[in-house]
Amino acid sequence: MKKTERKAAIRALIDKYKFNWPFNERDTAQINKLTGWSFKGYQRVKNPKWTTDMRCLAHTSDGQKWEIWSWNKAVDNYGSFGDMLEAMRLAVQYQIRKFAASAQEQCAVCGSTECLAIDHKDVPFIVLVRDFIKANPNMNEAIENDASGAGWYIKDLDVKDTWVRFHKVNATYQVLCRSCNSKKGAKHGNERLETRVSASEEAR
Repeated sequence: MKKTERKAAIRALIDKYKFNWPFNERDTAQINKLTGWSFKGYQRVKNPKWTTDMRCLAHTSDGQKWEIWSWNKAVDNYGSFGDMLEAMRLAVQYQIRKFAASAQEQCAVCGSTECLAIDHKDVPFIVLVRDFIKANPNMNEAIENDASGAGWYIKDLDVKDTWVRFHKVNATYQVLCRSCNSKKGAKHGNERLETRVSASEEAR
């Protein structure tokens, strides 16, 4: 669905409600689907800054605290590459942590033990992401923001499993210090070595 179609659908939903009336469950779910977020509730409110705005929305994550929210910006940013990158990184974080748990704490290039990070050695993380998205053009439909502050994640379990397997097969790692990593110029695929997990963490 195009952005203009998403916005038109949201406007129609807002127009169904009087001010300060919470949306029902079905319409709340529809707003979440159209914006990519997952708030627990919405209501039409008057915009204190723009009195001519008749379609201002407030959202809630707990049913008690309500905050005004720009659904227009949410639609504009829906499925952006940055959002997909965040969600895809989160999905494979445990793979990187597992490598870090058994990796030597020194740079593979210069031997430094300062400011270490896990680097995607052969193929940068950003390239793996782009290759996967090319083969899965509906990736933007598979992500969602959990609205709790944790950020974007892959909500479609089939897509998530496919991506996790793809990354596991194609990703190789090495430990680099900040200086060597900077020289390599592939910053997109790095994870801090300090983020460790138990060596017994179960592979998925």
